[in-house]
Amino acid sequence: MNIFLAILILIASTALIIFGGGRLVDSAVAIAKKLKIPTAVVGATIVSVCTTIPELLVAIFSVGSGASNIAVGNAFGSIIFNTCVIGGILLCFVRLNLKKGWHYEYLLLIATLVLTFMLAWGGTLGIASSIILLFIFVAFLCLNYFKARKKREQAPEQKYPKSIWFYILIFVISAISLGLGSYFMVESAKYLASMAGLSEIFIGLTIVSLGTSLPELITTINAIRKKEAGLGLGNIVGANVLNATLFVGLTGILAGGLSVSFETLYITIPVAIASVIVMLLPTLVYKRSFKWQGVVLIIMYAIYYAYLILNALGLISFI
Repeated sequence: MNIFLAILILIASTALIIFGGGRLVDSAVAIAKKLKIPTAVVGATIVSVCTTIPELLVAIFSVGSGASNIAVGNAFGSIIFNTCVIGGILLCFVRLNLKKGWHYEYLLLIATLVLTFMLAWGGTLGIASSIILLFIFVAFLCLNYFKARKKREQAPEQKYPKSIWFYILIFVISAISLGLGSYFMVESAKYLASMAGLSEIFIGLTIVSLGTSLPELITTINAIRKKEAGLGLGNIVGANVLNATLFVGLTGILAGGLSVSFETLYITIPVAIASVIVMLLPTLVYKRSFKWQGVVLIIMYAIYYAYLILNALGLISFI
C-alpha cells in the first residue's frame, strides 16, 4: 500500500460511514414505526446508538488489530468533537428551551466523564473499571426507556409506504457499510500514522474521531434545519454517554485492560469534561441555551486542535 492509495481508502471509508450512518438511522426509525415502537423510545435510544455504531466498530477493529490506542483516542476525541464542534454549531444557530424538571441524562454524562478520569488516575483502566462503565451504559438505556414511557409524547406519524422487509434490507446494507468503512478507516489511519511518524493516539483524536462523528454531525444539521434543537442535543448527549461507557468499557474488556497515556489523562479527558460542562450546565440551570455557549465551545476546539497539531509536530509538549 502506498500513501496515495491509503488516502483514497480513508476517503472512501469515510464516505461509507456517512452513507451507512444516515441510512441506518432512517431505516431503524422506519422499522420501529412498522413495529409500533413509541417514537420517544426510538429517539432516546436507537438514534444515539445508530449514529455511534462507527465508534463501536472502530473500537472493536482497533483492539483486534492491536491498536487499542486508536480506540481510546477515538472515544474521547469523538466526545470533544461532538460537544465542541457539533454542539457548538447547534447552540450557535438554535435556542434550546428545557421543560421543567432535571434532565438526569445530562448529569449522568458529566458524572461519567469525571468517574472515568478518577478510574484512570493510575494510568490504566482495568477490567473491573471497564465493567463499571458498562453498567453505567445499561443504566443510561434504562433511564431513557422509562423516561420515554412516562412522557408518551409522540410526533406526528410519518408515512413509510414500503414493507418492513425493505427497511430491514436497508438496515443490513447500512450496517455492512459502517463495518467496512470502520475497518478500512482504522487500517488506512494506522498506515498513514506510521508513514508520517505520528502516534496512534494523535490519529485517533483527529482523523478517525472526525470521520466516525460524521453521522452525529449530519443528524445535528438536520435538527437545525427542522428547528429541533432538543433532538440534536439529545443525540449528542446520548452519543457521548455511549462513547464514555460502552466503547471504552467494551474496549477495556476485549483488550484485557487499557493503558491511558499521560496526555490523554491530563489533557483529553479534562477538555472533554470542561466542554460538556459548558454545553450542559448553563442549560440545566437556566432551562435554556445561550449562543455564547456555542461560541465558547468552538473556540475551545480550535485551541485544542491547534495543540494537537503543534504537539504532533514536536513544537510544544505538555510534559
